[in-house]
Amino acid sequence: MAITCVEKTDTERLRNLIAIAERNDGKYECPDEATFRFILAEGGKIGGIKNQLYEDGKFKTACVLADATTGKTVRFCVFTTRAVEW
Repeated sequence: MAITCVEKTDTERLRNLIAIAERNDGKYECPDEATFRFILAEGGKIGGIKNQLYEDGKFKTACVLADATTGKTVRFCVFTTRAVEW
């Protein structure tokens, strides 16, 4: 398993990532917050993680990383079977 993250503002990569996750038949899950902080340590940027249900219902879990100071979403992350090369 690999984890792939996309900046919220990068709509093209976000669409591609969603498509990849759908092809993986939803076989991924969010790690716990401590693991996430270890993998993606970026000094104060990672403020929280929550599950996100997409409206189309095609896959149920993504990780949302919020900015610690503003609380605004900065990235969407999913587990995929292998790392995504952009």
